[in-house]
This record gives sequence, structure tokens and C-alpha cells, in this order.
Amino acid sequence: VATTGKGLNIPNPYEDPRFNPEIDKQLGYVTKCILTMPVSHCGEVVAVVQAVNKTDGTACFTKEDESLMADFSVFAAITLNNARLYRVVVDSNNDALTLLQASSSLSREKRSVSPRLTKIGIIPEEVVREYRAITLSAEEKALFKTLDFNIFPYKTASEDQRRHRVIPLLVELFRDVGALSGFGLDEDTLFRFLVCVMKLYRAVPYHNFFHAVDVAQFVYLFMKFIENTGLLDPLDKFVMLVTAILHDTDHMGLNNSFHLRADTPMGILSSASGTQSVLEVHHC
Repeated sequence: VATTGKGLNIPNPYEDPRFNPEIDKQLGYVTKCILTMPVSHCGEVVAVVQAVNKTDGTACFTKEDESLMADFSVFAAITLNNARLYRVVVDSNNDALTLLQASSSLSREKRSVSPRLTKIGIIPEEVVREYRAITLSAEEKALFKTLDFNIFPYKTASEDQRRHRVIPLLVELFRDVGALSGFGLDEDTLFRFLVCVMKLYRAVPYHNFFHAVDVAQFVYLFMKFIENTGLLDPLDKFVMLVTAILHDTDHMGLNNSFHLRADTPMGILSSASGTQSVLEVHHC
């Protein structure tokens, strides 16, 4: 795949001469089917993504799986290229500042010039248990699923306990659209994911995590409003909720125009990629 740039869907790897069974022997694993796609940018294969052994009981990967994997590969290529360009920009900024400090000799104090890089890390089990232990009343759950819900009392609350209640409230939305029962998603995983996303948002006045919760709640209400039309299946609803929660991650409170005019690392990255949609690309 890395050589040809073409994907492969192999239903029985042991009958394919390109497959190396020694890896299975070392791992004690049995490879039953393989789907692999190139991750290409500007016609160059920069990586390869692979899925092994479909878990839904079917014998092999389908054409639909191939299409989904191909779409995923496109976003993976964009992400890898953005990471590379961002690193180049950051290194360039660091080099320029180092030269400036050396030439001016204004200060010998070593200052950190690294950008703020958000690291999620692993959410400890005790943190997950903390959020799961929050008890919501039936009235609070019901209110969250109506147009009368107001996010501001949660956002402006001085105590963390009130602010943190939005996490189990979001879980209720996922539960209501069937994400927990329909996709084998356990609550611990969902709580951990939501806490991770919360940590990715900055404490800016508007585009913060509470804005994301507000948007997710509205998206949920919109989906309920058109529920009887049959336009959305359970997967659509699940994806829309996830997208709503993630849509402004790591927003710095500055608009696209500022990043482009001020030549911030993100602005330079977008210009180099040929787009002015600085924040939209960053959030993706």
C-alpha cells in the first residue's frame, strides 16, 4: 500500500502471498481479514492506516468500510501535515527569538518560548468516579432536554460541583439518542471522553466548554424536533452530538482575521495550507 498508493481489502490473509503469518505466531493472534488504506498528501503517501478483524460478526470488511476508511485517511493526512507545518512554524519562531535575544543581550534569563500545547493525558479512574458519583434529579434531567434550559447558572457558578454537573447531563443526551445501548459504548468511556474534551477547552469568555455544552443541547433538541421525519439514524445522532461538543476545542478567543493579520503560528499554518479558515481547520 505504501508503494502503490492503493488500498487493500483482504478477506483471507493466509491465502495472500503478501501476508506474513509469523507475526500472528509471535502474538498468538489469528488475522482473519485486513483493510488497509494509504494516507496521502499532495500525491505522496505519508502513512498507512490498517484495520484488522471486523468485530460485528461479518466475515470481512465491506465496500462501505472501504469508503469510511478512505474518508478517515483524508482527515489523517490533513492532521499529519498540519502537525508537521505547525512544528516548522514553532521551531522558526523559537529560532528567531533566540537570535533576537542573543543579538540584543537584553536578558540572560532563559525564557520558555514554547506554545501552549494541550495534553489530555490519561484521566485517572478516581476522576471518572467523581463525575459518575454526581447525582442528577429527575427535574434537572428533564429540564436539560427542553428549550427552557439555561446554561449560565452552570457557567457562572462559583463552586466546581455545580459547574461539573454538565458532564453527567451530557451523558444523558447520549443515553437518550441510544449511543450507550446501540454502539456498545460504556459509561466510563463516555465520561472519560467528555472530561478530556472539557480539558481541551480554554477559559475564554465565549468559546469555552459551556458554549459547547449549550450547542450540544440545542443540537439534541433539533434532532428531537425532526425525530419523526426519519432523516437521522442513531449513528447520525451520535456523530452530531460528538461534533457539537468538539466543534470549538482549543479556541483561543481570537477570530480568523486576527490569526492571519498577526501571523500567529496557526495563521501562518493556514496560509501555507492555502486556506483562511484558521480556526475551522484547527478544530478539525
